[in-house]
Amino acid sequence: MPALHELQERVAGVLLGAQEPDSLGDCLLAGRIPLASRLAVHRNTVRGGLCQALRLRYPSVARLLGEDGFDRAALAFAAGDWPRAPQLGAWGAGFADFLATDASAGARPWLHDVARFDALLDALGALVEDGSPDAWRWQSLGSGIELALAPSLRRFAAAYPVDEIRAAVAAEGAAALTRIDLVPQALQFVAWRCGATLKTRRVGAVAAAVIDALAAALSPADALELAAGTSGLAAADLVAAVQREVLAAPFAVLRASAPGNV
Repeated sequence: MPALHELQERVAGVLLGAQEPDSLGDCLLAGRIPLASRLAVHRNTVRGGLCQALRLRYPSVARLLGEDGFDRAALAFAAGDWPRAPQLGAWGAGFADFLATDASAGARPWLHDVARFDALLDALGALVEDGSPDAWRWQSLGSGIELALAPSLRRFAAAYPVDEIRAAVAAEGAAALTRIDLVPQALQFVAWRCGATLKTRRVGAVAAAVIDALAAALSPADALELAAGTSGLAAADLVAAVQREVLAAPFAVLRASAPGNV
């Protein structure tokens, strides 16, 4: 009889189709029902559960690949990254990177970014809601004004318009991709929670740099200086971009400084 961990790996291999059921004949008792038939029941349950777990986490990818294509990719991923915990909702973090190299995903270079975006939104959906802005982290802008960004705010860099792709396939399916410009380019997005709703929007490089700097607890002045050094924009254009894409954004809140915080 093999050790437990070895037996588990061998059973997993059979359930995923990497090994034949007869390979377990030396450690499972024979019965009236053939071994292959007995294992088929468990195989179908396991495969269905794994595919559904990834389908819930990567809904846009599932629509883009279609049911059969997605299931093939999901099972190929599972064969090399078997769940290590009983919570399937926490499994599958490496699926996006797997798609970047998996032949079953086809010649879709944008699929990796779409999968990463799906995963980000899935993670945001699992977060506790941001709560009252009074409890957010406030930073002084000077002149008696303070700024706070939604705690759930996340920045996302991509080479493809993942927002357009995600919205299009949700409404029309993969056929909608023919109307989207899929030429690679440097794009920046932000995503955050608004109550129980997930929000996303595209931002420029300046806003992305400022948001990253503020998230790293840099002062607003240091954040502007960092953005100025990387953008090459004139001071007026830099300030205008920050005002438009950060200070006036729905994920930001401004207020008069509390006494003693000016």
